This record gives sequence, C-alpha cells and structure tokens, in this order.
Amino acid sequence: MSFERIRQRFAQFPFGMKLIGAGSLFLMISTILPWYSDLDQYKVGDSFLGITGPASFVGIVIFLLSGSAFGLFLAQLLERKRPKLPVKESMYQMFVGLESLFLLVVVASIYFHPKFGVNITLKDPRFGLIAAFLASMVLSYGGYYQYKKDQVLEDSIGKLEPLVTLPQKRTSAPEQEDVLPIAHKSTEMSSRLSPLKERLPRNFSFGEVGAARGHTALQQHRKVEYHDTIRETVSSSTEKTLGKEAHAPSEETQGSYKIRMDL
Repeated sequence: MSFERIRQRFAQFPFGMKLIGAGSLFLMISTILPWYSDLDQYKVGDSFLGITGPASFVGIVIFLLSGSAFGLFLAQLLERKRPKLPVKESMYQMFVGLESLFLLVVVASIYFHPKFGVNITLKDPRFGLIAAFLASMVLSYGGYYQYKKDQVLEDSIGKLEPLVTLPQKRTSAPEQEDVLPIAHKSTEMSSRLSPLKERLPRNFSFGEVGAARGHTALQQHRKVEYHDTIRETVSSSTEKTLGKEAHAPSEETQGSYKIRMDL
C-alpha cells in the first residue's frame, strides 16, 4: 500500500481511532526510554530504562500490551485481516491503557518510596516515565471515546427484522376458549346419538369400543333401518294393489256378450 493511501486512510479515521494509534505507539516507545535515575551515597548514579532495572518486568508487560494495541490499529490502517477478539477492539484498547496506567502507578509508588533503596540518596523520574503516564491516559480515553461512538452507531442502525415471519407452532396447552367449543360439540353429538344407542343391540356398548368401531356400527345400523323401511313400504303398497284387484268385478267379453263372473 502506498504512503498516500495510508495517509488518506488515517485522515478518514474517527478521532477516537487516532487517539488509540498515537497513544499505543508512544506508550510502546516510552518503555525503551529512561524512566528513572538515582544517586547513591557514594555519588554513583544510575539511569534505568523502562525494560531494565528493578521494574523491568513491568516495563516488558507494558511493552507487549501497547504493542498488541498498536498492532490492531496498524492492521486496520493497512486493511489487513485482524484477529477476532471476545470483546470489541475499542474496549480492548481501553483495557490496555488502564492496565498500563495501573502498572505505572505501582512502579512509581514502590520505587519512589523512602524505604526503597537504603543507600540511594537521590531519585529522579525521567522523561520516559512521564511519557508513559501521558500515553496510557491518551490510549484509555481514545478507547473509551471510540467505544461510546460505536454504541451510538449501533443504536442508530438498529436491528434488522425478517420481512416474512413464519407462524410458530403452539406448544402450550390449549386455552379455555379453544376447549369450550369442543366440549359443546361433543355434548350436542352425544344428545343426538342417545336415541340411537337405545336401538342398538345389547351386545354393542357405547363408549367401550373405539371411536372408529362405534362409527362403523352406527352406519350399519342406519343401513339396516333404511332397508327395513323400504321393505315395509314396498310390501304395504303391494298388498294394497292386490286387494283392489281382488275386490274389483271381473268381466269377460265373448263376442258381443259380457258375462259377469261375480254373480
């Protein structure tokens, strides 16, 4: 990527990201600068960097933390793939700044205590320690500023909802208003079938067999009643017809004479 492209990308960054980049870079550089110097009773003086001396471990930890924060910023600036973090990058940057500030306070409170170093008569902070304090505060504020801005942006965008929502299956028990019509229908059906239960054979017990067998037996019984009704109607109409023919006077015609057979 060209330098002009990098400069344009940095100019497009929000204010919080610029603070993060500057704070993490200066914090990392401050660890290789002199943090403190002392003078013992023999007039022999020493000067220590952030990664050397009595507090070298703290200086190395701050160097690694600030290096990781600046690495994330640099990857975003160069449009490279960044590692996925369990938290937002702005929150991680704020954590790095606050942790570095806490470690610096611990180092200063221990080193500059009167009981630390019996033979030391003079202790002076150097430019590196002051720069580390300022850079950690800038990094913390930049992470907090960017985190709040990301929150406002997410709230303004909102959440996308699907255009079509599928009906969900009801898993809970049916409500009372759904049960009432069913109970009413079952009561009405039982009242209609009560006369038919009396006509059924005695060996057919209503309610002891399944619903399917009861329905089949009911249909068969209705068919038998229907056929019996048809037979009764046909037989009665046939008897009436035969009775009329038997009582009607029969006449035979032989030539021009009519003979009465009923005389």
